[in-house]
Amino acid sequence: MSRHGKVMVRIAILSVAVSIAIIIIALNIILGFKREVTSKVVGFASHYKVVSLNNRDAIPMLRDTAIVSSIEALGFVESVAPFVEKGGVIKTSEGVQGVMLKGVDGLYDLSFFEASIIKGEMVSFNDSVKSKKVLVSKSICSKLGLDVGDKFEMMFISPDGIYRDRLEVGAIYQTSLEEFDDIMVIGDIRVAGRVSGFPQSQISGYEVVTDEFEQVDNRLPLVEKAVFDAAAENSKIMVVPITKEYIRIFDWLNLQDTNMWVIMTIMIFVAAFNTIAMLMIILIDKSSMIGVLKALGMRDGDIQSIFIIRSLNVVVQGLAYGVAAGLSLSLLQEHTRWVKLSESAYFISYVPIEINYLYICTLVVISLIVLVVLQLLPVKVISTMSPHKSIKFN
Repeated sequence: MSRHGKVMVRIAILSVAVSIAIIIIALNIILGFKREVTSKVVGFASHYKVVSLNNRDAIPMLRDTAIVSSIEALGFVESVAPFVEKGGVIKTSEGVQGVMLKGVDGLYDLSFFEASIIKGEMVSFNDSVKSKKVLVSKSICSKLGLDVGDKFEMMFISPDGIYRDRLEVGAIYQTSLEEFDDIMVIGDIRVAGRVSGFPQSQISGYEVVTDEFEQVDNRLPLVEKAVFDAAAENSKIMVVPITKEYIRIFDWLNLQDTNMWVIMTIMIFVAAFNTIAMLMIILIDKSSMIGVLKALGMRDGDIQSIFIIRSLNVVVQGLAYGVAAGLSLSLLQEHTRWVKLSESAYFISYVPIEINYLYICTLVVISLIVLVVLQLLPVKVISTMSPHKSIKFN
C-alpha cells in the first residue's frame, strides 16, 4: 500500500474512534444529567401526589388511613406521607420574599434534603411537640440575610385575615434547582396545618414514593385504582404523577434524547465519510491488482470481499479505540468530577456521568452495521473496472 493509502487508513481509524468516543461521552453525560435533575425534582415532589380535585384553590382533603393502606399494599410503593402546603411571605430587615411552606411529618422521607444541607443540622419533624425550625434554601437566605439560628416573621393570608408566625432557620439547603430553591421552605406539618386553618383531620394531600421513576406513567392506573377503591364514595380527589405536575421540566429533559440522536447521526456519518474516502483511495491504489485478479478470472464478488474485510478491520479497530477512550474519560469524570459546571446555569456543579453498558453495546452494534453497510457502496466500483484499463492505468 502507498504512503498516502496508509495515512488514509490511520485517519479513518482515528475518525471512527473519535466519533464513537464523542457519542459515548455525550450519551453518558445526557443520561447522568437526566438522572441528577430527575432525582432533585423527585426529592422535592415525590412520584405521585394524591390531592383534592380543587387543589389549586388550596382545598384540603381528609386524612384517610384506608387510602394509605391501599397504596402501601402495592409492591412497588416505598412510602406514603401526608403534607400540607401554604403560600406565605417571609419578612426580614433585608427584604420580603414570597415562599411556599411545605409541612411534613416523621413519615416523610427527608434523605434528599439531608444530603443537600450545606449549613446546620437536619431538623426532626417527628417529635411530640411541633417544631418552629424550618429548612430554608441558600437562595432565600442570601436574599433575606438569614443564617442558621436566625428567627424571622412569616405572614400568611387566611379567610380571617393575615396570620403571622415566627419561625427559625434550622438548616440551610442547596439543590441549585432555582424553581424550587427560590420558594420552598420545609417545616413541621402541624405548623403548616395551623397557619392554613386546617384541623388535624385535614391535609393538602399524600405524597407517594415508588421504587422506579421510569415506570411512573405506566403505573399510574394501578395507583389510581388503589386510591379510588379505598376512598369514600363521594371523595373528590385525584392522583397527579410528577411527570404531569412538572411537565415543562420533563419535556425539556426528553428533548435531550433528540439531541443525543442528532449527535449520534452526525458523528456516525462523519466516520462513514472518512472510511468511504479511505476505501476509495485504496481501490485506486490497488487498481492494477484488481485488474490482474480479474484477468486471472477472479469474480467481482470475491474481489469485493477482500476490500470489505479490509474496511471491516479498520471499522473494528476504530470502534475498539473509541469505546476504550469514551469509557476511560467517562470513568475518570465519574470518579474525579474534574470537569465543573456553573450551578446557576446547569443545576449541578459538575458534569454528571451515568454509564449504561447496554446502551453502549447497542450503540457499537448499530455503528458497526451502518459503517459496514455504507462500505458496500464504494466497492461496487470494482464491477465497473476493466482489467486491461486497470493494468494500463498503473
